[in-house]
Parts: sequence; structure tokens; C-alpha cells
Amino acid sequence: TVSSFHQWRRALVGGVLVACASTGCAQSHSTATARPTTTTTVPTLRPRGTIAYFRYTPKSSTIVIRKLSVAGKGRSVELGKGVHAENLKWSPTGDAIVFDADIEARGVFDVWTLAAGDTTPRRISPRRPGTTYSSGGPAWSPDGHHVAYYSNADGNFDVWIVGRGGTGARRVSNEHASVSWITWRPDGSRILFVRQSNLRSEIVEISPSGTGERPLVAGLNVQDAPDVAPDGRSVVFSGLGPDDKVQHLYVVASDSTTAHRITDSRFTDTAPHWSHDGRHIAFLRKVDIEDGQANDVFVADHDGAHAIDVTRSGGGEEREVSWAPDDSGVVYTVLTFNDVEIGAVSPRGGTNLAISGDPAGEDSWATWKQP
Repeated sequence: TVSSFHQWRRALVGGVLVACASTGCAQSHSTATARPTTTTTVPTLRPRGTIAYFRYTPKSSTIVIRKLSVAGKGRSVELGKGVHAENLKWSPTGDAIVFDADIEARGVFDVWTLAAGDTTPRRISPRRPGTTYSSGGPAWSPDGHHVAYYSNADGNFDVWIVGRGGTGARRVSNEHASVSWITWRPDGSRILFVRQSNLRSEIVEISPSGTGERPLVAGLNVQDAPDVAPDGRSVVFSGLGPDDKVQHLYVVASDSTTAHRITDSRFTDTAPHWSHDGRHIAFLRKVDIEDGQANDVFVADHDGAHAIDVTRSGGGEEREVSWAPDDSGVVYTVLTFNDVEIGAVSPRGGTNLAISGDPAGEDSWATWKQP
């Protein structure tokens, strides 16, 4: 079972995702969730570009790549039966995909790349014979020449860097803790990651050469991956402050260690991502549904104002949010009863479009590029 929302079923009608209860299609969540009272006409999203995502079925695991403007299934690259893959990301130049997967040994993850047009992925994180350490969470450098990732190859999980061709792998950090959620500053000068120790999590940054390590934020327990604004001047993340009862979104300036809370909902806010123009933030917020709570995709201004629920999925659980390259849409994974699919929606709300739909498979970790 892939979702706890057992009373909901999924209907796929004319390319539109509709969440339906056993008594009929629901137009909104429970009345416990506030809804706008005004009606605004929102153009239907017309997605462009190329999307890639991971598809898991009991018989095979594949990476699916297809153009959104062309009908059809696109092409699939086989990874092997029972393989799990995560963290798919197009390179900055759009000529390769990086991801982590347990292709060679189930449950032991490595970092892989798949070049455009290739049919076989290439492992780029080193693997010593007979070892069972894991490597994952890859993030392209802004110039696309390197990949940063975390690995416990030397004991603790640390930040590593490797060339996109799999050469020159080296450890960057030396933590006596656990490392996760890696990202780069847009100019490539610093790598950000989350360090977890003594029941606390904090954002730390370090140069690619391994020097100048410093905590970015003080006094907050970081709960999710940080995301750097396109201009590099600020970082958004989900965290718990001393007086917080639920996770909120915070922003910290690059030249400061003081974070400012930008959301103030009674619900949990997680997984923030800047739009490419830096004007908006997409994120996940827990909302009330009939039998509990589930994540919906919200979009707010850069300062957290004017947050709107853009998916209003009824019974689905959204996750893995990212933006279209031109900011025209937000793509996400949605979990419903016996189904995991990719959806997309305008950042102004409106119709949720089904990007994928295979009842026999589970689709996740979408990454979007132009053209």
C-alpha cells in the first residue's frame, strides 16, 4: 500500500487529476481548511519541455524521459527489477541526469548519471569491492562539471565531490555527525548541507576545496533541505524555532546567521523551493482532510505572503515539489490509494494536470528541463 488514504480512489479523466471519495468527486478538502472566497480565472497549464521521472513496477524499474508537448510514452531506460532510484536532476546544460539508486546491490545506493540518448546509466561514485557503504543526495555544480553528494565511505556521512565522468572523487567535509540535503550556491563558491548531531540539525556551508566551514543559522532546528535563492543572497528552509509548535518556513540572508520566519500557519510547512526568477516559493503544507491531514502544494511570494493552495487535491499526499524551467508550472509527486503519479499545476492554481499515469507503476522524482 502506497498511501494511508484508503477511502479515496483516483480518477484520470481527460488528462486531469481528480480526487474522488466513494460518494463522488470532491472539489475541496474538509471545511477545516480555509479556502479563498473569491473566484479567479486561471489559464490551464500547457506544459512544455522535457520531463524525466522514476517508474517502479513489480516487474521492472525504469527512468522515463519524454517531451511534454508530444503525445506518447516517451522512452524508458531499464534499471533492473527491484531497483529504487531517487533525487533525479537534469544537469544545468540539460545533457544528463544524475540520481542515486541501488542498481548493483539492493539497499546499497550509489550515485549514477544517464547521458542524453544513452541507454545505460554510469556509476560515478566510487565503490570498493566488498563494501556496503551508501552514497546519495546528488547535486550538480552550477557549471555542470561536478556532482556533490553524501557518502559514508570513510565511516561517517560526509560531503563528497566527483567529476561528472566519475573521476577525482574526494571527501570535502570531515564531520563527526550525519550529513544530508546538499545544494550549491549559484556561483559555485560554496556547498550547503544539513548536519545532524545530538538531536539537532543545522545548515552548514563549506567551500568545494573543504575550507571555510561555518554554520549558516544559529538557534533553529532545520527540518528539511535548504534552497538557495537564484541570486544567491538568501536561503529558505523549513525549521523549528524555540517557540514553534510546527515547522515553518524561514529565510536567512547569506551574510547573516539570523533567520526570519516567513510563514505563520497552524499547519506544518516543508520542502520550500524558489522559483527561477526568485519571486515565489513553492512548498508543501499539511491541510485537513476527512480522515486526518495530507500535504498540498502551496505557492507564496518570496517573503511568504499571499500563500495559496494550488493543488487542492482532496485526498492526495503531495511531495517532491519543483518548478518548470520557465516558472510556468509546479511539478510534484502525488500519492493516492494504490497509485503514485506525477502531476503539474500553474503556480496560480487551477487544473491539476496528469503528467504520468500507469496503474501498474509508481512514478516519482520528476525533473523538468527546456526544451
